[in-house]
Order: sequence, then structure tokens, then C-alpha cells
Amino acid sequence: MRYLYRVEDDEAFAYERSRRDFYLVSDDTLWAHESHVWLLSAASSASLARRIGTTYYDAVSGAPLYYERDELGPPPARTPLASVAPRGGRP
Repeated sequence: MRYLYRVEDDEAFAYERSRRDFYLVSDDTLWAHESHVWLLSAASSASLARRIGTTYYDAVSGAPLYYERDELGPPPARTPLASVAPRGGRP
């Protein structure tokens, strides 16, 4: 199972219950769907974030939002994220 942690506070935010569908940790609500490298809102299909490796970047600003882990628990020692924002828009 994959978990998404918020970059800003290292808190588990969402988890993958079924292939490519992410649910909120707080209330088990379907939140987003992953399509290729894009994280799309389950409610509106709007682009939320773009995945590069195990980090998800804001679809508009390119700021790092989430990182992926395969387990719940304390975060690993933090590694600096790339200082260059991802390029390219949603196809």
C-alpha cells in the first residue's frame, strides 16, 4: 500500500486503497486518482499534482506537496528535494 505524506509537516495525508485511487487518511473519502504521472481530483478531475519519482509537485506552481512511502510511521531522514520545479503542463 502506498501512503502520501505532506512535505510541509511529514504527516500521512492519503493512502492508496485500490490501484491508483487515493483516499484521505482522516475520513476514508475518495480524494484523487493517479493517471500516469498525474494526480487528479476525484471530484472534478482537475490536475492536483505531478509525480516525479516518489515526490508529487503542485500542478500549477511546481512546489513539492507530497512524497510517497510504502508504510505508515515516522518519516525517514529528510533528503533535500530538487530545487528545480518540474516543467511541463498536463497533456
